[in-house]
Amino acid sequence: MESKASLGCQRLSWLCLPSWSWCSSGSTAFGDSLSASTSASSLMQPFSSCSTVSGSCLLCACWPDCTEPNAPMDDKNVYVLGKNLLIQARWFHILGMVMFFWSSAHQYKCHVILSNLRRNKKGVVIHCQHRIPFGDWFEYVSSANYLAELMIYISMAVTFGLHNLTWWLVVTYVFFSQALSAFFNHKFYRSTFVSYPKHRKAFLPFLF
Repeated sequence: MESKASLGCQRLSWLCLPSWSWCSSGSTAFGDSLSASTSASSLMQPFSSCSTVSGSCLLCACWPDCTEPNAPMDDKNVYVLGKNLLIQARWFHILGMVMFFWSSAHQYKCHVILSNLRRNKKGVVIHCQHRIPFGDWFEYVSSANYLAELMIYISMAVTFGLHNLTWWLVVTYVFFSQALSAFFNHKFYRSTFVSYPKHRKAFLPFLF
C-alpha cells in the first residue's frame, strides 16, 4: 500500500494492531487525520516500537502495550502478522488442514464407490440401476459423501480458530441441508433393498 504523504513505504514488516502509520523523514500519514507536515519523531512517541522498512522510512505499528510482536493480542487467537507465514501457524491451523485433506480424501473415495456402482471394470457405464454402496464410510452411513462434505466445512471452522460465528452458521446450514438429504436417501435404500444393512445409519455414524 502507498499513501499520498509517504513516498517509498510500500510494505509492512509486522503488525500489532488494526491501525498503523507510515513515517518518512519529516512526513507522515496516519489515515487522513494527520497532515504531511507532522514530524516522524512525534508520531513514534505513543507507540512501543517502530520497525525500519527502508532507509529512513519507519513503520510505526504497535499498540502502546504491545511489546511482543508474535504474542496474541487477546484470548481470541488474534496473532501478529509476520514476514514468515510459518511463524503464524498455530495448532488449530494444522489440525484444520489435516481434517480438510482427510475429509476430502474420504469424499473422493465415496464418490468413486458411487460411480463404480454403474460401471464395469473398464469404467464403462453399463446400467442406471440403484445398488447398495459398500466400503469406506458407507459401512457406517448411507450418505457417506454428505458426511465427508460436512467434515470439510467443520475443518474450515477449526482452521479459523473455532470462534468464527459466521462460519459456524454456515456449518449449521450445511449440517441440516445434508442431514435432510441423507435422511431421504436412507429411507429410499431401506424401502428398496430388503437386504440393506440394518446397522447402517443415515448420516452420523451410530447416531442418526
